[in-house]
Amino acid sequence: MSAAAAPLPPAAVSPSEAGRWWLLVPAAGFGRRMGGETPKQYLRLGGRPVLEITLSRFAGLPGLAGVVLVTSESLPEDLMPSSDVVGVPIHRVDGGGEPGVERTQRLGRLP
Repeated sequence: MSAAAAPLPPAAVSPSEAGRWWLLVPAAGFGRRMGGETPKQYLRLGGRPVLEITLSRFAGLPGLAGVVLVTSESLPEDLMPSSDVVGVPIHRVDGGGEPGVERTQRLGRLP
């Protein structure tokens, strides 16, 4: 006779129950391993940049307050996705340089 499985612990609180939340999207890579001149998050797939497609998947989720988009410092303005893609404000944060405390402090400023 085998032992019965222990009941699963309660699920984590869903974003809609917990209130508002922020989406953090790391997109500061240069795609050096892939090659090419354009970082892969800005390449087009089906006519749309991969980053835009990614952000659109979060549109309409309950409680989403905004997006923090971590990009390289050299992001051209024309590659910055519009807030219309996800329906909430998108705040760009410079993710260039070496990882460290400074980046964590910038992210700590979220409302």
